[in-house]
Amino acid sequence: MSVFRLLIDDLSQTFGARLLVLLVLMTIVAMGEGLGISLLLPLLNSIGVSQMPGETGLQQAISNLPEMLGLGSSVFSIMGLAISIFFAQMLLSIGNNWWVASLQRQYAAQWQRRLFGAFISARWSFFADKKAGELVNAITTETSRLAGAFNLLAQIAIAAIIIGVYTVIALAVSWQATLALLFVGLVLLVGARGITKKTHQIGVRLGPLNAELNVQTTEFLTGAKLIKATATEDRARQRINRLVDELRVNYRLATFLPGLVRGIFEFVSLTALCLILVFGHGYLNIAPANLLVVLALFVRLFPKINMFQQYVQVLNTYAPAIQITTYLEEKAIAEREHTLTAVGRGEQTLSGNVTVSIQKAGYGDIVTLKNINIVFPKYGFVGIVGESGAGKSTLANCMLGLSDIISGDIRIGELSIRDISTGTWRKYVGYVPQETILFHATIRENIAWANSSATFEEVERAARRASAHEFIMALPEGYDTVIGDQGTRLSGGQRQRIGIARALLGSPKVLLLDEATSALDSASERAILETITVLRQEICIVSIAHRLGSVRDTDNLIVMKDGSIVESGTWEELISKQGYLTKLALSQHIL
Repeated sequence: MSVFRLLIDDLSQTFGARLLVLLVLMTIVAMGEGLGISLLLPLLNSIGVSQMPGETGLQQAISNLPEMLGLGSSVFSIMGLAISIFFAQMLLSIGNNWWVASLQRQYAAQWQRRLFGAFISARWSFFADKKAGELVNAITTETSRLAGAFNLLAQIAIAAIIIGVYTVIALAVSWQATLALLFVGLVLLVGARGITKKTHQIGVRLGPLNAELNVQTTEFLTGAKLIKATATEDRARQRINRLVDELRVNYRLATFLPGLVRGIFEFVSLTALCLILVFGHGYLNIAPANLLVVLALFVRLFPKINMFQQYVQVLNTYAPAIQITTYLEEKAIAEREHTLTAVGRGEQTLSGNVTVSIQKAGYGDIVTLKNINIVFPKYGFVGIVGESGAGKSTLANCMLGLSDIISGDIRIGELSIRDISTGTWRKYVGYVPQETILFHATIRENIAWANSSATFEEVERAARRASAHEFIMALPEGYDTVIGDQGTRLSGGQRQRIGIARALLGSPKVLLLDEATSALDSASERAILETITVLRQEICIVSIAHRLGSVRDTDNLIVMKDGSIVESGTWEELISKQGYLTKLALSQHIL
């Protein structure tokens, strides 16, 4: 399907009958403008400018219109009618432009909502395959190009209707002059086909270039600390400069080519009008009044033809956005998470242990976990360790419903992860990642992110359980303190305790810590471990760690290798066996 067919089909599905009403309004505007100009013919006759004998039916209808409306045939009545029609046409044109602007913004906003909704509802594997900058570019830049494409289509439609109306009237007034001028316009349109193809190619290139610029800019700005620490500013600058230069060249052509076409159109059209004006009466026997009306029509018509061609050129650079947005939306929808609801299962079934029984799991067709059987107690502290690539994070993602369980199950009591929506399941599993994600908002808003209706008492209770209440109250505005982008005003340990408080607010059955202390200093790590010591009496805490020192005090320690469990037991039991855990401990100089 061509890009223009795809765009028009999407607009039809989005706006339905409103597009037809818009086209009717455009037609009325065009006919009003054409009728007003055609009244110049009886107006010229009334002031003594002659026309050819033997009027056509349309000419007679236009000439007799003032008398048919009971206005008489005086010059003032005809002038008044023409001005009245022009005024009504102006009002309709303003209304038409307002409606086009409204629909244009609505189209962009609807696509932004559609894309964000599709992206945020997709499985984690979708985000793992796509760059964040590419998705951001689709929501911001590509939807703006779509809005521009809609506006251009609307302008092309009204230009085409006006051209059609003017042409019919001009043919009725003087078919010889009209055909001569139309031939010139047709030659110009055919001659511009090469430029049209070029602008379409530019439009196809702009989408990926904008996406790559968004991706690179996002990565470099978020990784500014590494870039400065490694003195690689020049390398980052060179990559951005290369993309900016490519975009500059393409946008320059996208802006210049329509202007080139406009300049050629204006020169040739004005030349043609001069020739018709000079030779029309003497060689084509066109009466002065008819000639003046035809010229008036084409003075208005040629700019419309020029605009039509220019809009087509620019549309070619905007229309490819529909392919980008449609592809990403369809990709996200294809990977949408399931939204089942629990059937016949209540909170009373969630009082049991958490059972993980996975034969195969991973991402799509890639199996990264196999033969995992774990029973997490209702209360306590369980550690999961292993080298990088052992499958620890995949296990955490399975517990969160992020990875694909190819065969097997995870249960809380009698409730299976397959029986309910992933959103409901995740409320039962509190999650604290290695880098706590905080928003530029107050501490209270960050803790209550997953439950915006939580009361202050609930937020404070969660903060107390996370041992965060004391340092929060020491801040200038307590729970109403704005913590800055990513919590830059807090220490690493404070950010992690805010993250723990947020995870505890929903009273989860399991608190999952994914490398939650690996990026902390010793003092902050001790504070988090002290918090865990208290919480392990109230909830099951599962700590996935690479650093063994943070899980020595667990009730049970699970050791993983190559996606499977190789050992499990207490620290003392496993060390005494001199097995794989001992090897890991020696490599970290713990023993």
